[in-house]
Amino acid sequence: QKFYFVFLLVFQLFVVSVADSLAGTIVETIEAPLSLIGKLAGGMAQTSSFFLTVFVSQWTVIALEHTRFVQLIKYRLGTRTQTPAEAHAAAEPEDQDYNGMGARSARYTVLFVIGICFVSLCPLICVIAFFTFALVRLVVGYQVVY
Repeated sequence: QKFYFVFLLVFQLFVVSVADSLAGTIVETIEAPLSLIGKLAGGMAQTSSFFLTVFVSQWTVIALEHTRFVQLIKYRLGTRTQTPAEAHAAAEPEDQDYNGMGARSARYTVLFVIGICFVSLCPLICVIAFFTFALVRLVVGYQVVY
């Protein structure tokens, strides 16, 4: 969970915000460490509208995760060759690497950090992030109970 969070933070926020090659940025940062701050400031200003669309696209992802369509497809395909009980047993465990509690909380935490990072550059992201997390609360709260 911790490593997944760091991975998401680096590759979703920092690499997108730097907007150049990662290797070139590392070399420039080693030569002049303060150049990273200027690159991040310029890159974050250019990518604020991108992150607005990331938050809006998460609405669809959250809704699709709530339907559990992957388990339904596994069950439907499994009933062709197995009994319904066997197909249910084979389809039910969710992929814990993506849908597990740790991975899910890491993804939502990165979204929260992105919202906080961009709130001063694009105040609209605060409203969009609020609706995103309200949807998360509604859907995940329902999934935890049922």
